[in-house]
Amino acid sequence: MDNCYDSEKGTFRLRAGAILVRDGKVLMMKGRLAEGGKEVMYSLGGAIMFQETAEEAIIRETKEEIGLSIRVKRLVCIHENFFNVEDLGNNHEVSFYYLVEPVDEEDLKKPFLKTPLEEAVWIPIDDYQSYDAYPAFFKDTLKQLDDERIQTIVTRLAKECE
Repeated sequence: MDNCYDSEKGTFRLRAGAILVRDGKVLMMKGRLAEGGKEVMYSLGGAIMFQETAEEAIIRETKEEIGLSIRVKRLVCIHENFFNVEDLGNNHEVSFYYLVEPVDEEDLKKPFLKTPLEEAVWIPIDDYQSYDAYPAFFKDTLKQLDDERIQTIVTRLAKECE
């Protein structure tokens, strides 16, 4: 069971995200936020299940989503995100973003799993801001991965949540 719940004010979700970087590019998912919606890029990852650590979740999610076995290097940031999605209302999401690496580098040479709705793509970090990509703060964070401090980032895009 995912750590997600709905209330009359909106939805809360606990999430883990992967940051996998190679050759100046970051691995992201390309898909649609809602059926018939615009195509966007978003971080690899997903909901943390009940009784699962955030690290366990990102290892599981990466294997499920793209078929890649990873290991966690370190926590990069915690993102508290307040946003509104059309037809879904207000959302409050807390995400733990981890710098990860493949268990076997050779696996990066193989095609990733994909579905009709989403696929993994490499985005050049220097061009990140030119994509419709989430989270937006990656445009800066991905350039500072040598700084081992854990960032805490709050994004408020839903006025009703303020």
